[in-house]
Order: sequence, then C-alpha cells, then structure tokens
Amino acid sequence: MAETDAALGFGSLIKIENPASSGTYVTIEEAQDLPEFGDDHELIEVTHQESPDRRKEFISGLAEGSEYSFSCNYIKGTAQEALRAAIGTTRNFRIVFPTTPNLTLTFPAAVLSAKISGPMKSQMMLNVRLKITGDITES
Repeated sequence: MAETDAALGFGSLIKIENPASSGTYVTIEEAQDLPEFGDDHELIEVTHQESPDRRKEFISGLAEGSEYSFSCNYIKGTAQEALRAAIGTTRNFRIVFPTTPNLTLTFPAAVLSAKISGPMKSQMMLNVRLKITGDITES
C-alpha cells in the first residue's frame, strides 16, 4: 500500500490585506481551527409537465460566498486590531494552507463581526465572522 500524500492542517494561516488595497497581507495571529471554506450554489427547481419519469428537475443557480467564522487567541495591538477596525467594511483576505507547494486562496469578504470574549477559566478569544463577497482565486 502506498503512503498517503495527505497534509495536516497545522500551520494554516489567515491574513488580512492591511492597509486596505495595499497588496500587503499580514497574518491574523494565533488563529485556531480554520473551518471549511468556499462558495454555495442555490438550487432552482425547473420541473415541468413533461419532466421525465415524473421526477423533479433542478439546475444550479448563482454562486454565493459562504459565511466564514474562525477564532483566535486574542492579542491586543496586533493585526487583530486591523481586523476589528474593519467591521462593516469589505477587505481582501488570504488563507494559506501548508501543502507542498502552499495552497493560497485569496478573496474579498465583508467583516460582519470581530468580538472579544473573556471567559473566567480560559484564554481571551477574538471570534470573527466574515461573508465572502466575490471570486475566490487559488494559487
């Protein structure tokens, strides 16, 4: 049996373009798990009186960027502050996965929220929610 070529997600990074439209991306420090990522397509029913075998028919609709949420250990005075300042705006982001070579996904996203939590018996967290608003490019 051949060895796997699977890659561990450890070392994945999420970055924000800072300042906006500068082409410079800075890492949002200490991100934890980065969840699934991508577009969703709506499903449109197009069943008609002559649909084969009396079965519903569907076509793929428009693409819509998914919501993307992640959490970081909160660190004051870092790129996380640029992220918090961007709430209510659309910024460019990059996710870099540690494959060989690296897989980099670049996309615009509206920053919906970046909330700090301070549980009594655990580390402070920054909980972020984005909405992908355009094309995702892969390099």
